[in-house]
Amino acid sequence: MKPVILCDIDGVVLDWMSRFPYFMEKKGYPTEQAIKMYASGEFRTFEELFGVDSETAMALATEYQESKYMGFLSPYKDALLAVNSLKHKYNFIGVTAVLDSPITHQLRMQNLEFWYPGAFTELHCVGLNKSKFEILSKFDPTVFIDDSPSHILEAQNAGHTAIRLKVDHRVDVTASLVANNWQELSNLIQIYQPSVHKVG
Repeated sequence: MKPVILCDIDGVVLDWMSRFPYFMEKKGYPTEQAIKMYASGEFRTFEELFGVDSETAMALATEYQESKYMGFLSPYKDALLAVNSLKHKYNFIGVTAVLDSPITHQLRMQNLEFWYPGAFTELHCVGLNKSKFEILSKFDPTVFIDDSPSHILEAQNAGHTAIRLKVDHRVDVTASLVANNWQELSNLIQIYQPSVHKVG
């Protein structure tokens, strides 16, 4: 049986911003902030992107995550190459803080299977902006990959070897392994979760 790698989705293997400006335009909101975020890669909240209060932002975020756009997100090119190579040695399990609904789950799996066929054997949607600790605690210790500092801490508390893919300037809340791209990630995965266990 192949070793398991636990992996965040947005910001790690799929670019959730790649279809977001289309959704904003459809809803009648200016797309300038979304396009700037897409260009820079810097994290922005839904409140900042839409210029609305928290309750309205949550409603819009929920609608986006059950919309057709979520099934057609673009991959990160370095992830596309790396994951489709590593899948022959590892099983990837997605742990993602998106809406916990059958529609979102189906769209997300459809999207992953298109770009990473056969790589993701399971997908867990924990809820929008929710903790991943409970799901992560159910797995034996392994490598966990995320771009969010708070989820990195949750993974460490659940006993995993956490690697932060540093794609933005959010401040780390705990010391962890850090990779700046998927080439560095691939090297760290194979160091901390060898695909073939040594005997003796």
